[in-house]
Amino acid sequence: MHVVELERSDKLPLFCPVTGEQMLFEDDFKPSKATVFWYLEDFEVFEHADQWTVKNFLNGQTKEQLDLPSIDFYGILKKMKGDRTSDNLLCFSITNPGHGGAFVFHVCIDMSHQGN
Repeated sequence: MHVVELERSDKLPLFCPVTGEQMLFEDDFKPSKATVFWYLEDFEVFEHADQWTVKNFLNGQTKEQLDLPSIDFYGILKKMKGDRTSDNLLCFSITNPGHGGAFVFHVCIDMSHQGN
């Protein structure tokens, strides 16, 4: 897994580097088919986690359980970095500065994703 830190100071959309699909809109997001997870740090919640992430790193928890602030996101990220099956993952840690402070989210993409 590779982590890239970005700071966004604009409202430009974010596109998936694998599928070309727009993922981040001004007020919403839509995971691409290559999205492994989407984590909102300020709210301590996984907005999206694919089946591989849920099974291998989140102990099979449901989306409702993933909303709990008891999740150790950086512990999960560390486990993913140490897992050989995550070599082709690219995680963007994105800071979006705003009037009330910075908003941080993490989106991880499977760079080897193929097909639909």
